[in-house]
Amino acid sequence: MRVLLIATIAAIALFPWNGIAGETISEDQYQKIVGLALSNFWGKARVSDGSVVQSSDDIERKTMPIPYADAKRVIHHSLAAGMARWCEVDHEPYYLSYMAFERRKRTWSDKQLAFIGWLFGVAQGVAEGSLRKGEPCDDTLKARAMSTMRSNA
Repeated sequence: MRVLLIATIAAIALFPWNGIAGETISEDQYQKIVGLALSNFWGKARVSDGSVVQSSDDIERKTMPIPYADAKRVIHHSLAAGMARWCEVDHEPYYLSYMAFERRKRTWSDKQLAFIGWLFGVAQGVAEGSLRKGEPCDDTLKARAMSTMRSNA
């Protein structure tokens, strides 16, 4: 977890949002967030039984566990949680609801679900850190964070 935190903090400079979460982010930013998550995933994230995720071989280690389109969708949804953390709004129910939604699909393996959760956390942290570099969150933005989480749930 400490390695993920350090990597996320180091990556914040790579992802300047010029406004608040909910903006369109560039394809380059999506790719960098996915790359950051993947590079820190194996041997660190945990599956549902609590064991550490391990790759079966070098090919799996270099391959994203979910389709790229799904990764972009996860990142998109995580931005609301990053905004909520920036505004000091409770984001955990939103995250838990999102993960429950992904589990109900019954199309993902344990490794894939672990990656979805990991990617959500990385993107959320990057968004929060980028937002903290700008203006402080005010009541209007706090209301927008809560509204965005409700509309994405």
